[in-house]
Amino acid sequence: MLCAAALLLVLITLPYILAEQSAGESLVFGGFLLNPLDGTSYLAKMYQGWRGDWLFTLPYTAEVGKGALIYPFYLLLGHLARWLGIPLLGIYHAARVLFAAIMSLAIFRFCLAYLSFGKGSRLAFLLTSFGSGLGWLALPFGGFTSDFWVAEAYPFLSAYVNPHFALGLALMLLLVAPIDTPTGKQSLRKSRIIDLLKFSLTSLVLALISPFAIVIALLIWACMLIWEVIQARLERSLAELQGYVERLAYIAVGGMPILVYQYLAVKIDPLLSGWMAQNVTPSPPVWDTIISLAPLLLLAPYGARVIFLNRNKAQRLFLVWILVALLILYVPFGLQRRFMMGIYIPVASLAALGVDRMILDGRRFWLRSLLLLLMVLPTNLLVLQAARHGIQTRDERLYLRRDEMDALAWIDANTLPDDIILASPETGLFIPAQTGRRVIYGHPFETVQADEQRERVLDFYRGTDMPSSQALVDSVDYIYYGPREKEIGWNGLMDDIGLAYQNPSVVIYITK
Repeated sequence: MLCAAALLLVLITLPYILAEQSAGESLVFGGFLLNPLDGTSYLAKMYQGWRGDWLFTLPYTAEVGKGALIYPFYLLLGHLARWLGIPLLGIYHAARVLFAAIMSLAIFRFCLAYLSFGKGSRLAFLLTSFGSGLGWLALPFGGFTSDFWVAEAYPFLSAYVNPHFALGLALMLLLVAPIDTPTGKQSLRKSRIIDLLKFSLTSLVLALISPFAIVIALLIWACMLIWEVIQARLERSLAELQGYVERLAYIAVGGMPILVYQYLAVKIDPLLSGWMAQNVTPSPPVWDTIISLAPLLLLAPYGARVIFLNRNKAQRLFLVWILVALLILYVPFGLQRRFMMGIYIPVASLAALGVDRMILDGRRFWLRSLLLLLMVLPTNLLVLQAARHGIQTRDERLYLRRDEMDALAWIDANTLPDDIILASPETGLFIPAQTGRRVIYGHPFETVQADEQRERVLDFYRGTDMPSSQALVDSVDYIYYGPREKEIGWNGLMDDIGLAYQNPSVVIYITK
């Protein structure tokens, strides 16, 4: 298990080292290999913390809101970067590797708690840590399924992409740990106090990091309680049901106040409301979900049969977690996909349970386990290969030119914190992350009225709507014109605007 965990850390670290070393003198690695759009936005949030903020405001919207306690995890990382004198990216990836290690330990403890130490728990750990779906089979036919990019659903992708997914999964696994029933009044009282502190504080931290995980955990324990009540008999003790009630209450006490606060904060702030209105993450089609969880999901009935035959109450959590996640995944709601968080964990555990108990012969077990691993590894290997391809081709979504980085450094050092920069949509993604300055457009979700603002920016650089262009010039402090802007076009208004900075590839104009 230790070797497997070490291998996981190596696989999620080496590609980033390679990307950094491959940049050369003319390029700078942006820091992200999968979904750089979200990754760079996390860096922008960290910059807000680095400059001393504890309340989040939309970094990709020109207007400044009141702020709210949202994304405190990345704000805290930004503060740490300032306190320790470490670059934001250094803190980001150090946290990512650290929390990946913690997540790996949490997965091991989860498998051990529910499957005991043996072949089944080892297989569950390997499947959970390295596995994915059968999206690699759909790829030749044009299918790009969720197992390639919905990182929060798969521990390997979570650890590969960002720190808060890995930490969120680790905390979530602590909340769904089996319920212990201590004996004796004194030990029961002490256990309740410990559980209250442990689960409430864990729930509080998890709510600040990943609010959707709290909803999933609450629904899991609510359904577990309902199941127990339905199955209860007169001889069954009240204390047995009480454990489920207490776990549910502890999670609610810690997590619900944060969920309510964040909901109200978004509701009453017009900018945050505009952000949330377009922050739509719909669920994948049902066929996509099945492929992305196969072949392990197809083995679930075998694991379920073992649970019912053995009357194992604790292991029912696998079934409940899967059913809860799949049901709420398709409830009409703008953020449906967020409920896929961690879904691969119970699927892998249930599959391992089925393989372990249905195959008694040790040789056949490991032979079929190896076959299973060979089926669930290729998607993640292709993800790593895609990163290698992006590194080799110097994908402009992953790298900035050295001149671009020098221009951003100039903005950071020579402009005021409240200045607004006009730049192309692609450059606008990097400016808040590298300088903390706001832009007209930079992100499809975190720029309020994103579609409208994006078209305004594109029209400016195309020079197609001069009245609108002049109004845009009047609303900003600087105009950035670099390689990405040149690909769009040129606006003649810039001929009459003062020059503030210039290098071989980038010109920055000052409008006021």
